[in-house]
Amino acid sequence: MYSAFAPVVLHYRFLEARHALAPPSSEAQGAAEWEDLHDRYSPRVIEAMRGLQGYYVKVGQSLAGRTDTLPPQYTERLRGLEDQCPARPASEVRGIIERSLRRPLGEVFSSFEERPLGTASIGQVHRARLRRSGAEVAVKVMDPRAEGLFRSDMRTAKGFCRLFAPEQLIILDEIERQFLTEFDYRKEAEHLRVVRDNMRPFKRLVKVPDVHESVCTREVLVMEYLPGRKLVEAIREQGEAYAQRQGRTFRDLEREMHERVKREGLPPPYSGPPAWQIDAYRWALRARDACLNGGRAVANMLGWPLGWRFEYARSEAPLNAARTMDVLMRVMGHQVLRDGYFNADPHAGNFLLLPDGRIGLIDFGQVKQLTDAQRLRLCAMYKCLATGDRETLRQIAIENGYRSKRMDAEVMWRMTRFGLDQDGPDVTGGKNVQQFMDEQYARDPWEKTDDTIIMPVRVSFMLRGVGLSMGHPVSTVHYWWPVARAVLREQGSG
Repeated sequence: MYSAFAPVVLHYRFLEARHALAPPSSEAQGAAEWEDLHDRYSPRVIEAMRGLQGYYVKVGQSLAGRTDTLPPQYTERLRGLEDQCPARPASEVRGIIERSLRRPLGEVFSSFEERPLGTASIGQVHRARLRRSGAEVAVKVMDPRAEGLFRSDMRTAKGFCRLFAPEQLIILDEIERQFLTEFDYRKEAEHLRVVRDNMRPFKRLVKVPDVHESVCTREVLVMEYLPGRKLVEAIREQGEAYAQRQGRTFRDLEREMHERVKREGLPPPYSGPPAWQIDAYRWALRARDACLNGGRAVANMLGWPLGWRFEYARSEAPLNAARTMDVLMRVMGHQVLRDGYFNADPHAGNFLLLPDGRIGLIDFGQVKQLTDAQRLRLCAMYKCLATGDRETLRQIAIENGYRSKRMDAEVMWRMTRFGLDQDGPDVTGGKNVQQFMDEQYARDPWEKTDDTIIMPVRVSFMLRGVGLSMGHPVSTVHYWWPVARAVLREQGSG
C-alpha cells in the first residue's frame, strides 16, 4: 500500500507546492502538468486498489461518482470497482460453498453458473437454481481471507493517514467497526429481512430480495434473484451513447465537465429537467417508435415477395435521473431518519433497475443501526441545517463529543453542511472536496466527532455522488428535512 500510494501522494503534493511557490507561466502549462500526473498515476492507483481489494475497493467505490473531486482519468477507472473486481476461480468458489453447506453443490442447486454476476470487495455473486424448490437465486460467496485482510488494511490505512491525511483519521475507527459487520452473511440475511419489512411503504418503488434461510451460512448467502441492470451499468451506457451521438468520447465529456466544475463549482441541485418532463420524453419516443414500426411492419409484409426489408425503430430512452434520485433519496431518508436501520454502502453498483420500473436494493452487508436517541439527534441536526440555526447545531455537536483545537463555529457549520447536505460552491467556495477539507482542517484541526453521524455522512456523500454521475446533483436536506420534521413532530419536538 505504501509503495503504491505514497510516491503518488508525494508527487502531487510536490507539484502543488511548486505551483504555489513558482506559478507556471500560463494556465495551459499548469493544466498540462496536472494532466501528465493524472495520465501517469491513475492506472497504477486503480490497479493497486483492485489488487489490494478489501478496504481499498470500498474507498474507490465511494469516490467513483465524484467527478467534481477526481479527474476523468481516475473516475473512469474507479467505476470498474463498483461492480467488477477480480473473480476467484470456480473451483475455489465451489469448495467454499460445499465446505460451508457441508454437502455437494449438486445436492443444493440444480444449476450453478460458474461465471459470477458480479464481484465485490469481500465476495462474489453467482446465479443458480435451487434443486428443491426450483427458485432462481443469487448466491453470494465470501472470500475466506477477506476479514483478516481487512483488519490488516485498516491498520495500514490508519498509519498512512497519520502521515499524509490526518483530517481523515477521525472517521476511520467508526468505519472499521461498521465494515467488520460484513464478515458474516447470517447477519446480512437478518438485515435483508428487516429492511424488506421496513420498505413495505415503498413496495411500488423498490424491491428488496427475499432470503432462503435454510441454505445460508456465515460464508454463503442465498437470496431471490432480481433481474435487471445495475444502475452503474446504465449510467455508463447512457454516458457512452450520448458521447457517441456527439461524435466524441466519454472521457472527453467527463474532462469537459470536470473543467467546468473547477471553474464554476457544482451546478445547483435540480438543475436538470424534472422527472415528469423526462417521462414525457420517454413516452414520446415510445409512441414515435410504435407509429413508425406499424408502418414498417405493413411495408415489410407487402414487400416480402420482393425482398424488401425495413429496419424497425428502437430509440434509446434516456435514464430518468430525476426520478431515480427522487426514489433513492426518499427511500434512504426513510431508512436513516425513521427506521434508524440503513444500508451504509449505497454506491451505484448496489442498485438495480428492474424491468417493472422499480429499483432493486441489494447488498446489505454493511447496515448501520441507530438508537432512538441517535436518530432523533440526527433529525434535530437536519432541522438546524434546514432553518439555518447555527447556534443550536453547534450546541448539539459539542454535547455529542465534537472537539477541535479552536472550536471554530464556522468550521463546524461548514463541515456539517458538507457532510450531511451538499457540497456545492456556496459550501466549498468552489474548491474540490480534498481542497475544502484541507482548508477547514488548517483553520481548525478536529480531534473527535460524534460517531453517530459518520455513517449518515457516508450515505449522504455516496448518494450525492450517484446523482452527480447522472448529471443530477441533489441536496440531502431538501429530501430528508421533511422526514426529520415529521419524526420530530411525532415526538413533540418539531
